Amino acid sequence: MREADYRKAHGKGKGGFLGTGLGEHDEYVLVHAVRSPQELEKSPVATSGKTMSYALSGHFEEKFASSVNRQVEIVGTLKGKNGSLPRLVVTDWHTVADFCPADVKN
Repeated sequence: MREADYRKAHGKGKGGFLGTGLGEHDEYVLVHAVRSPQELEKSPVATSGKTMSYALSGHFEEKFASSVNRQVEIVGTLKGKNGSLPRLVVTDWHTVADFCPADVKN
């Protein structure tokens, strides 16, 4: 989802440069993320089965808009934090489904 929408939904302020909201037009957050079983075998520390959210960065940022509200698979490296969110530098990604199962209401 767009970072601005994430911040609004979670009461996180405007973000961007000095909290002004500037520079957020191409910023995205991966929500309802679950680490792959292979990744958990290598590094079991993480999330204890809970879903996580990650601020996304990398050279794919301008293309993330096409996958908003869709299920995606992302490969990347954790690099510090972007505010309160862990920052994931994306090295590869693709859309898995035309909707996000976590967003479907029963």
